[in-house]
Amino acid sequence: MAPARSPSAPLPAGDVGAGAPLRGLIAAWLLGASAPNAANAGLVAAVAELVLYGWAAGCAAGLKGKQQVALASAAAVLGLVMITLKDVVLVRLH
Repeated sequence: MAPARSPSAPLPAGDVGAGAPLRGLIAAWLLGASAPNAANAGLVAAVAELVLYGWAAGCAAGLKGKQQVALASAAAVLGLVMITLKDVVLVRLH
């Protein structure tokens, strides 16, 4: 197992980074998606990033098997709630 990283240490070069949702949004917009659909593409990238970070957190905590899958799934559910709230609040209520 890799040694724990201090909170102030920079992230490893292979990390997804916070730019993934922005790259997804811009890519969808450049491919001709409408603004709401491009925003959804950015949110999907954010959900994928949440799942990856949830999985990494499970690894760092020493979780194995079902516990690690549960942690990554909880992150995915939170991301899907974020997308649902965006669609309900911004699209349906306005």
